[in-house]
Amino acid sequence: MRLVYYMRPRISYKQSRDGQKVTVLHIPCTKIVHWGEDVCWAKQDGPINPDAALMHHFKINTPPDNAHLFAYHYKTGHCPLTKLKFIAELTKVT
Repeated sequence: MRLVYYMRPRISYKQSRDGQKVTVLHIPCTKIVHWGEDVCWAKQDGPINPDAALMHHFKINTPPDNAHLFAYHYKTGHCPLTKLKFIAELTKVT
């Protein structure tokens, strides 16, 4: 089994047909598509903007290029965000 996770270098930017900047995250492998696929989004107006959320994450957690994309500061290094940790953090704010 090969280790596959999402890293910051897997993010690229393209342009839509109407000239908008589009963020592209390449997912290296999924349950259905073993060679990977791209997930794309564009900036959204309002409080739920995926670009702003991602940039905020990078600013707060500064994950290294070779770390998991959603790594966060933990003690003296970085730790990948797990489902358990994600759910625990959601529980704190609900």
